[in-house]
Amino acid sequence: MQLNLYHHRQIDAGVDTGAATSFADAIGVHKSMLSKLKGDGPSSRDVSDSLARQIEATLKLPRGWMDEEHHEAPPTPAEASFIEIALLAYRSTDAASRTKLRKQLQAIVDSSRSS
Repeated sequence: MQLNLYHHRQIDAGVDTGAATSFADAIGVHKSMLSKLKGDGPSSRDVSDSLARQIEATLKLPRGWMDEEHHEAPPTPAEASFIEIALLAYRSTDAASRTKLRKQLQAIVDSSRSS
């Protein structure tokens, strides 16, 4: 399971400032593993089902909460930049180009879902 931005923020909400080690201990992982779980780099790790259940229990979240998509988080700066560019592209083209743009984006979404 991959953590999305909302999951990261929910996990961070359970951590007092400067207490990442305590939170890592509470969910039964080393602080370096917590960083890998939250990371986007080559050393990032997916969350196992058992660890997801531990995190949910620690944060008093409903069982299965981490298996769901959560879109409550505002866009990151990179996402906001993409949205701005996509909106400019959409608004600056004709109807045929807009249709093509939507189809291209939908194809990307569809291929990522099947992976």
